[in-house]
Amino acid sequence: MISKESLVILIGFILIIIVTTITVIRSDKKETSEITAIESNQPQYKTISQENIRKILKEQNNPITIPGKKTTTNIIDVRSRAEFDAHRIAGAINIPAETLTKEDVEKHSADTIVIIPGNTPKDILEKITTIFQRDGFQDVYVMEGNMQEWTSSGGKSITTGDPDNLADALKIITITQEEARKWIEEDEKMIIIDTRNNQSFKQGHLIGAKNYPLNTLEEKRTEIPIGRKILIYGATESDTFQSGIRMHDLGFLSTKTLEGGFGKWQENNMPWIK
Repeated sequence: MISKESLVILIGFILIIIVTTITVIRSDKKETSEITAIESNQPQYKTISQENIRKILKEQNNPITIPGKKTTTNIIDVRSRAEFDAHRIAGAINIPAETLTKEDVEKHSADTIVIIPGNTPKDILEKITTIFQRDGFQDVYVMEGNMQEWTSSGGKSITTGDPDNLADALKIITITQEEARKWIEEDEKMIIIDTRNNQSFKQGHLIGAKNYPLNTLEEKRTEIPIGRKILIYGATESDTFQSGIRMHDLGFLSTKTLEGGFGKWQENNMPWIK
């Protein structure tokens, strides 16, 4: 016959086994639940690394020929206009996520679409990629990471210049009005770019200047000869600074900017025509 003391020990041992079993079962359920949650949070779209995007951009400007394929690629940036204007990949097309329509998809058709997401929620990105796929696009990718990571990893981008930022200031090569006048007289083959709007350009501009408004420089960049001297200017000192930043970001590193812009050029009675 089992003693009272032995019975107590046996019951205690059984209780320990029961509690341990329940704890293990609950732990398994929690782990399974967490795994299921992770799986359910996986995006339902394909992604592309920033390194692969850089390889694409190295081949050719948009539309881009992907190495080994006869296809074209459009880069669609779905961040806000303010974010896009401040910092973007050259050649990207801005269509904010909340405004994207089927018409936008048709307008910017290409064999491959790369989407720059920013902080766009995953469910919205899934809807965006679905819109493209329903319109016949099979190769639709979302860039991994964000624009800050793009820049820090060496990716080239277009930015809004800050005159008080040393890095931006170092992108600019400014020449005086008199230096510019002599430079123009001595080199007939130099390229002069006026980045003001069309109306302002028609009212007066430097002799020999071509009108490429600032917001068109990216799409016009293939029309600018490489290896030629370039002088660029806007209406004011500030506009000219932004024009110089844009040219630098587009790869025209030796571009000279006109001190004071066109306004000061007129004030100094320098030669110009209508």
